[in-house]
Amino acid sequence: MKFSDSFSLFLLLRRAERIGRTLDARLAEQNVYLKRIADHLAPDLKGEPVDQATRSVDFSEDLTQARILDYIDRTIRDVGREPTEDEILAFLDGKPA
Repeated sequence: MKFSDSFSLFLLLRRAERIGRTLDARLAEQNVYLKRIADHLAPDLKGEPVDQATRSVDFSEDLTQARILDYIDRTIRDVGREPTEDEILAFLDGKPA
């Protein structure tokens, strides 16, 4: 490799580094603008914190719904009327209606 080739390679690498820094700066600037647009279109919703004791997620909601519908069908078939809310709640609690 000649001196001129190594010098040309050095200049090429230096130029590539400068381009990389320019791209990095422009992307950072673009991210600032995009964040401002996103905050304008969809601002952060600052709601009241939810008490962990009152917050619950029922992963068996589908199973519970199926049990309730099955209980309603059986009650209509056996008794001839739909069960009341109290009877359904008692059924879910495992207590006799």
